[in-house]
Parts: sequence; C-alpha cells; structure tokens
Amino acid sequence: MSMLFLSFLMFSLSLLGLSFSNWLLFVLSMEFLLFIFIFMCFNYGLLSLSSSVIKYFILQTIGSIFIFLGGYGVLESAMFNTSLVMLYWTGLFLKLGLFPFHFWVVPVISYLPFYMIFLVSSVLKILPLYTLYLTFFYLYYIHFNLLLWVGMLSILFGMSLGLKAMTLRSMMGASSISQTGWFAVAVTVGHLLFYFSVYFYNLVLLMVSLLYKQYLMSSFLLLSLGGLPPFSLFFAKLMVLTEVWVSGIGLILMVGMLVSSVFSLFYYMKYSQLLFMNKSVNKFKMSFMFLFLGNLAGVLSI
Repeated sequence: MSMLFLSFLMFSLSLLGLSFSNWLLFVLSMEFLLFIFIFMCFNYGLLSLSSSVIKYFILQTIGSIFIFLGGYGVLESAMFNTSLVMLYWTGLFLKLGLFPFHFWVVPVISYLPFYMIFLVSSVLKILPLYTLYLTFFYLYYIHFNLLLWVGMLSILFGMSLGLKAMTLRSMMGASSISQTGWFAVAVTVGHLLFYFSVYFYNLVLLMVSLLYKQYLMSSFLLLSLGGLPPFSLFFAKLMVLTEVWVSGIGLILMVGMLVSSVFSLFYYMKYSQLLFMNKSVNKFKMSFMFLFLGNLAGVLSI
C-alpha cells in the first residue's frame, strides 16, 4: 500500500478525530493511527531492525489505556477523583513524550527514516495535543502550574539531549521533545494552534528538503526550526514568551525557556553547517525562493 496514501489517511483521520464527541471513539481513533504507523514501519522493514519501534508501540498503547481510563473518570464521572486525573495526565505525557516520560523519543526517532520522523513529531501528536488543550481548560485552576513546569522541563531536557546528540536523527528526537514542551506552554497561554501550525509548516518543508537531498535548503530550515531570527518559528516563540511575560506567570519559567532556546541554537547550527557543507547545487534558486516564501508566509500569518 502506498506510503503517501497511508500518510493522507493518517492526517485525515486526525482531523476527523477532532470532531468526535464520544470519548471511546476519540481514543480508538488514536489507536487506529498507531496501527497505521506500525504498518508503515513494517513496510519499511523497521520491525525486524529495531526493538525501539516495538517499545514505541507498547508505550503508546499503555498511554492510550491511561488516557481512556483516566479521561473517562475525569470527563464522564460527576465526582472528581485525583488518582484518575493523574492517571490521565500520565497517559497524555507518555503519549506526547513530555517530561518525565520523554525517555522513549530519541531512541525511537534515531531508527526512523525522515518521513516517519515527520509523522511521529507532528501528525501523531495532533489528537493528543487537542486532548491536552481541552483538558487544560477543563481543569484550569487545578493543574495550571503542572503543565507549565512540565513544558519548561521538557524544553530544558530536550536542549540537554540535543547538545549530546551524535546524529541528525537523534537531534531531531531531542528537538521533538523541546518543541512538545513549547506546545505545552503554548496551551497555557492560548497559542497552541498558531505555534503548532508554524512548526508543522517548517517541519514539512524540512522533511521534503531532506528527502530530496536539497541540503542547502535543509540547513536554513534547521535554523528556522531552532527559532533563529528572522525565521518564522522565532516569531512564534516570541509570541508565546511575550504572552507568558504579560500573564505574569513567572520570571523563572521565562528565563528557563529563553536560556534553553539559546543553547538549543548551538546544535541546530552545528547540523545546519554540516548540511550546508553537503549542499546540493541543483535547483538552488528554486529551493531558496521556496524557503523565502515559506518563511515569509509564516511571518505574515502572525
């Protein structure tokens, strides 16, 4: 079966899942996405090469079970149960790869082709992020600080793992942890949709350029993904940080996010330089124009 068709099916099912009001159907749609992903891994021959894919499947399944049991108790039950709420958060953090359940992200992504890295880092996160968004406002006054600190620590640990990364894929795994931390913080200040849209657009361009070995374009897109000005993700991060500051949430959190972002640029620039030195001169003008227009569109969308 065509990978392009399966990818389109995954994206369509993610969008369809956003419209489900039934909790069971919502969780089942996440599981169906997981099965499609595992089927794609089987087609790539990854199941026989790495136990990390099996680990990913097991952990994601456990996360879904926790989300279903905890979410049913939180959303469907009239009585508030702290244990079920924590079970629910555990399932969500495990599924998204947020601190302290980020341990699986780098080992799994390190063995995946770039196309699959894109799916794990974006498409498979749409429904869990939507769940996180809805739950946050449902439990706003109870776990506001929890989500903020989990987001900030995810950014910090992602930065730390990125500095130690030895391959581009490992770096992409660390970047995924950090970006998910930014998603969590963006949820608390009401900018999740905007931040995820800019990130998704940058990641699509990066993966396409890597697949077609347009390394010059890839080097610039890595800098964009790292949030280097004047690229579009810089303005998305700036918007989140500005809202954190205006909301008076906490200076420590803001400083931690800023410091982590600055240090993260070191490994983004490192791999950007490596890609630049392997640049493909073919269609340079078209690639550069594509990059320019892409980031211009991201900036204008702000």
